[in-house]
Amino acid sequence: MTESSLSPDKVHKHKEQLFSSDTLIQQKAVTSEEKAAEQKLRIREDEHHIRTTTNNLLAWISVWWLFLTEIIVILQGFSDYYWFSLSDSVMIAFLTTSLGTVLGLWGIGLGYYFFKK
Repeated sequence: MTESSLSPDKVHKHKEQLFSSDTLIQQKAVTSEEKAAEQKLRIREDEHHIRTTTNNLLAWISVWWLFLTEIIVILQGFSDYYWFSLSDSVMIAFLTTSLGTVLGLWGIGLGYYFFKK
């Protein structure tokens, strides 16, 4: 098209179409950025829920483990009166491995909870 064939009304209408399509492109870009930000937020919330649930499960496992260890130690203390008796070396091995396992579980759980890249 030549400049002479374009009337001022056509030029104005053409500019409006150009600006409206640019605005539409910008709106789509903002919308996709907002969707990406919402998706990242949803992923973080899901990860937080999974980590919190795992941490609570780990806490209950540790509490029960320590409770059962305490019962075994008490039964060992009254071994003269009850049927339950362990040798000293077995009791030492049991206590050290139980303590190491509980601390190791917490180390793994806390490492997963706090030190994720």
